[in-house]
Amino acid sequence: MDNPQARDINNKSFWRKMSEILQVTLEMLEEAAREQGINLDILVHLDRLRRKTEELFSDARAFVRPGFD
Repeated sequence: MDNPQARDINNKSFWRKMSEILQVTLEMLEEAAREQGINLDILVHLDRLRRKTEELFSDARAFVRPGFD
């Protein structure tokens, strides 16, 4: 993250770079799983479940837990 804006958690550039890092990490994980004969198909189902849950409870991430957040 050489760009100073990419270090600012409130900047879109930060989240774009974080997304890129996570995508590369996922690709590496998938490759390693294939090499070890591990089936990661369940992740697709879990991701769909997460997305549907976030659609149903779209305000959940905005919830502030008093004394924790």
